[in-house]
Amino acid sequence: MMSEEVQSSETLRGIPVHKDANKKRLQEAAEKLKETISDEKFLNERVEYAGNVLEAAYPSFSIDKKIESIVKEEFDFFMSGQKSVDEVSKLIQNRVMTYLNE
Repeated sequence: MMSEEVQSSETLRGIPVHKDANKKRLQEAAEKLKETISDEKFLNERVEYAGNVLEAAYPSFSIDKKIESIVKEEFDFFMSGQKSVDEVSKLIQNRVMTYLNE
């Protein structure tokens, strides 16, 4: 999922996490914009600025607190040796799906 190939896919929405995939997307956008922006220096400055902003950005990995609680509870059973990884995975999946469907 994190490879340049996957992150460069047109089916992936949003901003790629992979730096080279990000650069590729910016270059593709610049090529498309060349048709509408005649000032190449201005375009290059904007593309460079966008690249710098994306480089400095930190991804946000927010998660629903209830889901986080479910994962932690079940993971503790695995860590203590009370349940197998398969059991814990299934329980997490079932509990989260029940929560999301409510």
